[in-house]
Amino acid sequence: MTSRSSTSSSENSSVYRRLQQCWSAGDIDGFEKLILDVFDVNKAIDNNRTALWYAVYLGSEAAVSQLLKQGADANIADTCAGWTPLHLAARTNRFKLIPLLLKAKASVNCIDHYRQTPLIHASVYGYLECIKALLSQSKIDINAADDKGNTALILAAGRRHSEVVHLLMENKANRLLKNHAGKTAIDCAANQTIRSLLLEKKE
Repeated sequence: MTSRSSTSSSENSSVYRRLQQCWSAGDIDGFEKLILDVFDVNKAIDNNRTALWYAVYLGSEAAVSQLLKQGADANIADTCAGWTPLHLAARTNRFKLIPLLLKAKASVNCIDHYRQTPLIHASVYGYLECIKALLSQSKIDINAADDKGNTALILAAGRRHSEVVHLLMENKANRLLKNHAGKTAIDCAANQTIRSLLLEKKE
């Protein structure tokens, strides 16, 4: 006779296989329908990626909300790059998901394998709404640096994201911090507009 626990485990594995298939196919509707069948919401599917990780990747607000209600851990990182669901939301411009994850106690200062925070990811790509959502957290470390010593401000300045540079400066990002190459955000400014923003005197 098969025990209930082994049956549940088998069923859960089957659900996760189907969830992964939906993710691979970009089938958001199919993914959302399967969520309620997940027994263990924190089970790793592949490379320590949970159902929540995949839901964020797909950008499904309904799936993310449901999984968090079912007790999904918002701080489980994958093993490839060390990305948590919050890293993923920040780097894929899923700004509507960031408040949901933060409310579920996602760490705003979590770091990946390259010591990059969600704020750094969003700043690299110039995702202004993601940055605003992250900066709403009083405990955010706006001057956190990655494994090369680059802060969000340095990276945004080097990628011509003038609006991001302005927003970070308004939130007291330190323009004088140096990366491991000895360069500040001013040194890395991609154009004169950004350089001027960085050189403006702040009261």
